[in-house]
Amino acid sequence: MSYVNFIVDIVEKYYIKIINWPANIPFIKPADIGDINHLRQLVAAFKTGSTYWRPLTKHEKKLVENEARARKEAGVVAKKPRAKRSDAGVKRGPNASLK
Repeated sequence: MSYVNFIVDIVEKYYIKIINWPANIPFIKPADIGDINHLRQLVAAFKTGSTYWRPLTKHEKKLVENEARARKEAGVVAKKPRAKRSDAGVKRGPNASLK
């Protein structure tokens, strides 16, 4: 799951969000959480139901759509651009000419 671009990749695309993420745990991918106790706390929060996924309400959907539209009109890049492939511009696949 995308944590760096969470708003764009998850909230704006699927209209869901995470409720009650523990305040003492940074919102990063779980593999990058360095403290095992924080990871255990996060797992426990999801297992007990205190932290959970919830679909957005109609009002929240409209707010998210308006924010995305405003960002686009302002020319603000909401998502970190992907790196260019190292073999960009090179013909690949079975039809590539052999040298």
